[in-house]
Amino acid sequence: MPNDLITLSICIPTFNRSRYLNTLLQDISENFKIFPFQYEIIISSNASTDDTDEVVHNWLNKLPIVYIKQETNIGSAASLNDAYSHARGTFSIYLADDDFLEVPPLIEALINFLGVRRQGFWHQWGLKLRESLAHLVDCIMRRVVCDASAAFRVYSV
Repeated sequence: MPNDLITLSICIPTFNRSRYLNTLLQDISENFKIFPFQYEIIISSNASTDDTDEVVHNWLNKLPIVYIKQETNIGSAASLNDAYSHARGTFSIYLADDDFLEVPPLIEALINFLGVRRQGFWHQWGLKLRESLAHLVDCIMRRVVCDASAAFRVYSV
């Protein structure tokens, strides 16, 4: 799939948390049915020794997953960076394996971002972009278990 067709890359690092990952993938499967953009899910397993491989393989035919398994534990930050390096979407977002996405606010934020990009006036829309980004970070994350921080990265195409 060419880069310009993928709007969103969801980058999920994980380490021995297959139970949470399976719940997250189930949630994405159910809630992304209304998602109007092409997306991909980049899962970076940080040398997990639990049944993460099996969980991911069970979802490969149901979701657009790119699965990366580290041979050794490289640490959570490096695992996330590796996921980002495989992302092909115009936008990439970090999602912890125990988080969920609120899809309607995500759609709204992406429509706002894409409207700004199509107009080609980045310098005129900088404030609107920053406000939309703040709104995106505030609205799309619903915490489940831990207090990991969200990261969002915009690629210029």
